[in-house]
Order: sequence, then structure tokens, then C-alpha cells
Amino acid sequence: MFVDLKFDYLNALSTSDQGVNNRDEVYCMVVGASSQGRIQIPRIPSKSRDPDYFPLHKGDSINNQLLWNGYIGPGEQAALTILVREQDNGQLPSIGNMLSAVASGIGNLLIGRIDNVLEAVGDLAVSAAQLVDSIGADSDQTIAAFVVWIENDNGTLKAHWKDARYTNIAANGNQAVINANGEGGSTYSMRASVSKEHLPMIISVNSGKALDIAGGSRASGANLQQYTIHGRANQRWKLKYLGVGSAYPLNPGFYPRFAILNENSGQALDVAGGDTNNGANIQQYRSHYGPNQTWFLVPRSGSFVLLNRHSRKVMDVRRASKEDQANVLQWSFHGGANQLWEIRY
Repeated sequence: MFVDLKFDYLNALSTSDQGVNNRDEVYCMVVGASSQGRIQIPRIPSKSRDPDYFPLHKGDSINNQLLWNGYIGPGEQAALTILVREQDNGQLPSIGNMLSAVASGIGNLLIGRIDNVLEAVGDLAVSAAQLVDSIGADSDQTIAAFVVWIENDNGTLKAHWKDARYTNIAANGNQAVINANGEGGSTYSMRASVSKEHLPMIISVNSGKALDIAGGSRASGANLQQYTIHGRANQRWKLKYLGVGSAYPLNPGFYPRFAILNENSGQALDVAGGDTNNGANIQQYRSHYGPNQTWFLVPRSGSFVLLNRHSRKVMDVRRASKEDQANVLQWSFHGGANQLWEIRY
């Protein structure tokens, strides 16, 4: 499953910056690991935003702010440390290196090898507190630090929360209300939550059947087919945005491009072997977001064409079949209904 970790709200009850502007310049950091690898987000919002922080005066709030989204397979976990900070002098370059080291350490500590979750959460909280102490050299002030351990227990999402620095947590399953008395005299209240991301199906206009990973396989190389709609995880897809680009030769303009990730496996739709020929098979494969795993969604006749960035061919149901288990491959665009797709929740 794909999981969202977010702040439902973050309220500034009093700020740490009592200077000229009487406001906190707030940003968040997320560091940790999952069964898929390291998690290292040194700054939320990203530096592509202007400003690259949330300016909060007393009484201001942030609502519905995504902190992390990622895949957690059955029996897998993610362990995350979340820091809320107030910018004074800005992050030192060394902070990024330190976050990388912490993420690697967490990954080595826990993923797939934990017998006692509560002990692991305690260890994670200790490491989070040590991280707070270590990054004080950049003169930014820490408002709150806490940890969450997220499990996919055979399809049931479970979260375990613990305070690390300056926080008092009241956890209720997959939500936690957090009161923070941070550095510099700030006080904040916030609620964090984890939830399963609700993902759509991709439906063939020709057959009314769904894109489906054969047999619900989670293995690399498993085949893509169409199948009668049942809505389980092997028929649901995350569209991971990868920017924009030219959809030539289909359309001359620029269109959004995506990796198409299966909810069940977390793997990406992939033209096998990077083949550029008509009839090349489409499979799922461990995501690397290369051109043969990148797809343009191009509007056409009230639906979409899925154009592969590498081959410049489109996703196509073989021989316009309307049968279950019909193969899905790539082919030159001809505009038939077996090359048209709908997004359906």
C-alpha cells in the first residue's frame, strides 16, 4: 500500500521569534527508512517554494500538510523521525550529510529484522533526540521532534508514536495529538496522521476492464493484462508525477509525465528491456523512473492515451480484445478504443 504521513493541523500558540516580525519561519524535516530504502527529506516545504518556510505568527496554522508518501508492502515497515524547526540562520550543509547518515543507520537497525516493535520505537526516539542535539550548531531552533513507526500488517495499517524532544503525545491508533514546548519559548499544538492513499484504477475504453497485474504478483517481471474490475490492490495505481515534456509525435505540446506504480507491489509499469518496437511487452518492474518507465497522459476524446517516453509508442490492448487476461503491450498510435484509458476511483 501507499501511505501518507501528514499534519492535519499545526497551530502556533506562541512563537519563538519575538524580534521585529514576531513570527516563526517554520519548516519540517523527515528522516528514516522503510523496507524500500532510506528516507531523507531535509526541508518541507522544498526550496522550490518562495518562501521556503511557513511564516507563522501567533494564532496562525498549517493545515493538511503532507510530510511523506511511500510504499509499504505486506509485512513491511517504515520508521520516521519528524522535526519541526524554526529558521534563524538556515541549515548548514553538514546537516544534509548528517541526515543521510541517520537514515542509513535507521535502515541498518530495523528494516525487516524487528521482533519487538515497542523496543524499536523507543530506540528510534533516542536516536531522534540525539539528532536534535547534534544539529543545534546551525542555530535553527527545534519546535518539536517525534517518531512514528508504520506497519503494513497484512493489509492493516498500524502506527506507533513516541515523543523525542519537546513534545507530549496523545496517540489514538493512526492519529496523534502532539503538544510541543520548543526551544525559544514556542508552544505549538498539532495532529499528525497516517492513512492509506486511495488510488484509482485505469480502465480500457474498449473493454471496460481494468489494468491488472496477473495473479496479483509482487515480483519484478510480472505481466500486465486487462481483467474484469474487482478493485483490489493489483488493479490500483499511483501516478507519480515526474515533470512535463513533449508528447511528440502524439501531440506537439507539453504534457505531464508519470511513473505508474502498482499499489500491491509498489513496482512501476515498464516496457520490457527498453524495447522500442511494436508489440513489446509491458510488465511491472522495480522502479528506477527511467524513460521506459515514464508515461505521458495525453487527453484524447474525453479519455487518455498513455505514451511511453522512451519508445514514443502507446499502451494498447492486444488485438482490441475484450476478454479477461488479454495482454497489454505497446503499439504505434492509431486512435482505436483499445488505446484509450479512463481514470476511475
